[in-house]
Amino acid sequence: MEKTKFNRSWLVKLDNNGNSIGDWCVQDSSNEFAAYCFVCSKSISCANNGLYTVINHADGAKHKECTMYKRKKDTETAVCCQTYSFNLNKHIRRRRCWEKCIPTAPCPH
Repeated sequence: MEKTKFNRSWLVKLDNNGNSIGDWCVQDSSNEFAAYCFVCSKSISCANNGLYTVINHADGAKHKECTMYKRKKDTETAVCCQTYSFNLNKHIRRRRCWEKCIPTAPCPH
């Protein structure tokens, strides 16, 4: 059976929480068969079940907690970068700037 590569078209789809997958996910830069959740700092293999595995990750308790924690920290922290956008899927450059400019603690999980 052929492995499923990460597909950028998945980023515009919604997870079961109603969030765009691109709001929390990018392609894993070290593995073409994986997504990377930058909210949880976790690589998600999509080699066997593709998009289903990515959506399933968002259903997990840890992902939901990390998402809530990150959103709470975002609202408490001043933003120093004009290119900030919570919808980070469109420009990786924005994500990198966001990670550098906003001094938040990592998710405790």
